[in-house]
Amino acid sequence: TAPRTPAPSAPPPRQVRKAKQKTGTRVLLGIIAALVLVSVLLAAILLERRLVAIGALAFFAWLLLTGAPFWYAAVQDEVEDREEAMTGEPAPSSK
Repeated sequence: TAPRTPAPSAPPPRQVRKAKQKTGTRVLLGIIAALVLVSVLLAAILLERRLVAIGALAFFAWLLLTGAPFWYAAVQDEVEDREEAMTGEPAPSSK
């Protein structure tokens, strides 16, 4: 494969860093919103009305803990994609 050429006018590092933070925050908030929605729906469907709040909290904690590695990977992928789109170069691997 041919080596990638940098973008004609690569943005300054500070702008790239801010864009990466913004992207990571946006993806994380989306994941949290989806988890809250799923938790409340599961609690409302499976539990009695008086237990919905506690059940939703328990479902949320369970989903968050069991899926944390996947959520983290999703955020990192989006951040790396954003950096690559801005700079025209592949993001350095964190391996």
